[in-house]
Amino acid sequence: MLDAANQEVKNIFHEVAQATPRFLRDVESVNQQAILLKDHMDCVENDFRKMHIDDSGVVKELEELDRQRTRVKRAADALREANRWSTLVNSRQDLMEGEGNVEQLYQLILDMEQSLAYMEHMPDYEARKALLSSTKDRLEALIAPRVMELLDALPHASDAQATSSLLHLFSIFNAIGRSAVGVRYYVTWLANHIVESWEKTRGLAVSQSGHSLQQSFDATTDRILAFYRETFAFLRNQLSLQLFEGESCAPLLNGLINSLERITPSLTDSVFSSADPDTNLRRCGELLQATEEMTGRLCALLCPTGAPSELCVAVVRQLCRPLSAISEFFRLHAQYLLTEALEGLKKPFTDDQALLKDLNVFSDRVFTVLHSLLQLAVSQTRGIALSSLLEVAQELVVAFSSELTSAFEKTVVYVVREDVASGYSQASGLSSVLLLVAATGCTMLKMKKFVEEFDAALESVFAPSNLTHAGGACNNSECPFSTPRLVAHIGEAQPSTHWGTLYPLMPASDWLKPPTSQTTPAPSVLLVNRLLSVCKAAVDMATRVAMAPVHDLLAKVPKLRVWPSYPASGEARLPDLAYLPQEYITQLGQYIFNLPEQLLPFMDPGEGSADQSDGLVGCLRCSDFNVDVDHGQVKSPTERTRLTSLSSPLPPTSPPVVSRKAENSAMITAWLDWLLSGQVSEAFVKAIFEIPSPIPTNGKPIPGLTEHGAKQLATDLGYFLGLLEELGLPTPQDLACLRDLVSASTSEFQHVSQGKPHRLVGAVINLRML
Repeated sequence: MLDAANQEVKNIFHEVAQATPRFLRDVESVNQQAILLKDHMDCVENDFRKMHIDDSGVVKELEELDRQRTRVKRAADALREANRWSTLVNSRQDLMEGEGNVEQLYQLILDMEQSLAYMEHMPDYEARKALLSSTKDRLEALIAPRVMELLDALPHASDAQATSSLLHLFSIFNAIGRSAVGVRYYVTWLANHIVESWEKTRGLAVSQSGHSLQQSFDATTDRILAFYRETFAFLRNQLSLQLFEGESCAPLLNGLINSLERITPSLTDSVFSSADPDTNLRRCGELLQATEEMTGRLCALLCPTGAPSELCVAVVRQLCRPLSAISEFFRLHAQYLLTEALEGLKKPFTDDQALLKDLNVFSDRVFTVLHSLLQLAVSQTRGIALSSLLEVAQELVVAFSSELTSAFEKTVVYVVREDVASGYSQASGLSSVLLLVAATGCTMLKMKKFVEEFDAALESVFAPSNLTHAGGACNNSECPFSTPRLVAHIGEAQPSTHWGTLYPLMPASDWLKPPTSQTTPAPSVLLVNRLLSVCKAAVDMATRVAMAPVHDLLAKVPKLRVWPSYPASGEARLPDLAYLPQEYITQLGQYIFNLPEQLLPFMDPGEGSADQSDGLVGCLRCSDFNVDVDHGQVKSPTERTRLTSLSSPLPPTSPPVVSRKAENSAMITAWLDWLLSGQVSEAFVKAIFEIPSPIPTNGKPIPGLTEHGAKQLATDLGYFLGLLEELGLPTPQDLACLRDLVSASTSEFQHVSQGKPHRLVGAVINLRML
């Protein structure tokens, strides 16, 4: 078997050896053929290049022949259309001279436009174009009466034939390139129809309407509501016809805008025809409700159709125009009520008790009116009239401040005159004046509370969360008919000064017009700030009344003969026990001793009213006296022996009440310190400085304050300082220094004067001629 395999291998090698020369010859033949093919391809390539070079002229000739053929075709078409144009012009002549058939004229115009397209390069192209335009004018003149006739029949047509005919006529307008003309006819008809509807509604008596559409509305605003509802039903019907193939909203809105522009003046006159501002204001609120209902209905009708936003905004602006006077009518209403309340303060001044009564009556009445107006501005005007309320309130505060400040001046004169007549007994004048100060402070605190409520209402009523739930309009803030936009556009229609107050509170948007006035509206806090000057005047009045007896008694000090005198014994001075306080200082002491009693009703919860205490403290905080109650620089009332002995024990109360009463007592006590240890002491110092020195004589000049006089003055000062200490009041440093300087002997004076104020030391040196 192995031999057989070897034999087979030998045979295969033998066959390969025999086939190898033939295989080599075949390979050589293929190489030669490849060389021949390459040469042939090179020849073909050269032939193609020669063909491209030789045929470029032919291609150009062929292109020129095609252009010539096109020109000839156009010329043929132009000749054919010119011949056809002549036929059309002859037909036009017959149609223009006769009554005219709309369909034939319409077809003629289509044929003429088709022919004119081939005559663009003819010399008389513009003339032919003008002829076509005049033919369109003729067709428009034929269609217009039919369009208006069909439009007039739309509200009463019961079949679709009229609508179909109208759609066909509008399609003709569109086909001849005059769709805007058809829209213009429709907009004009729509506006006229709405205006005629308004005129009919105006002339309709309430009894003819059967019953009131809104029970709370009067006849005038009820008719407007009926007109709005009728107009909406008409617009809904028109939109359902789809006369302009999906573009029906724009003509509809343009017609509505046009009609509202024409209707607004007469609508406004009819609503606000009353001479009574209150009636006009009430109608404003009713008209606002009717407008909210109308915008809500328009939203449901137009927003799903994708109506143009700018036209929707224009419609809302037109609906808001009759409400442009809402802030003015509210202002007149508020002005009447507040002016009436102010009249009580304008009565001729009689006495302080009558003024106090008038002030209390005014305060109670005016703030009742202000709170009522605040609620009315929010509920009936959606907050639009808040700016008017602020304006009138500021006018009231200015007038009130002027009247009350003038009354305070008269009160000072009257009370001081009465005190002088009574010999300053029991400081009764200060008692009545403090009640006036407390009443003024109560008024200021009430105004502060009103301002807080006003600011809260102003911020709340225009908050997006509240606007989107007010009225009956759409709540989507992006919708042109939404409540936020409606309220904003009503505000936009108000006078610029009022709009300036409301504009910062509105949502930021590019569709809102900013106020044209550059005047910055006065903030509400100005109401309180203006009353601060009245509070200062009230405290100043009390201070002047309290200090009147002091000035009267101290006016005697410079004139007393004891200061430059000597004892009859011829000695320099008498024994210490011989010196007693003089009458002027004892009278002053008695007056000062009685002053705290006048303040106790405002400090003791067992006497007087807590409101009076708050009012007095409110005024004192606005005055000029400067103490630091919070840092312990003023003693509490319980540390004052005189105040403690006169006051009754505090009843058990809740901690907040105790804290407020303690704060009030501390403030009143601080004012008493300022008055007695400050103002009275300063007046005493000034009176001493006015003692003349030296006293001119024929011989040696006499000092204004002899040793005898200095001892008497030191006794008077000691009595006064002791009285202040007994009352628990701080010791006035100037009076204490004066006592030390006056009491010091000539040898001790230099040592005692060290560290003392220079003005006191210099004054004593001059008085004693040291």
